[in-house]
Amino acid sequence: PVLFATGSKDGIIEGSKALAAATPQGRFVEIPDRHHFNAPGSRAFREAALAFLAE
Repeated sequence: PVLFATGSKDGIIEGSKALAAATPQGRFVEIPDRHHFNAPGSRAFREAALAFLAE
């Protein structure tokens, strides 16, 4: 399984969606109102990552 988490304000969001779709067991999560550098610091990112790791 692979998690692609990308901020909604990030220029690579469409590429991340495509990678998730093309990756076996790939999952895409959009982090609202974030970009590449500040997405990992958000609560939404932490919650998505923890849920993904718990599976």
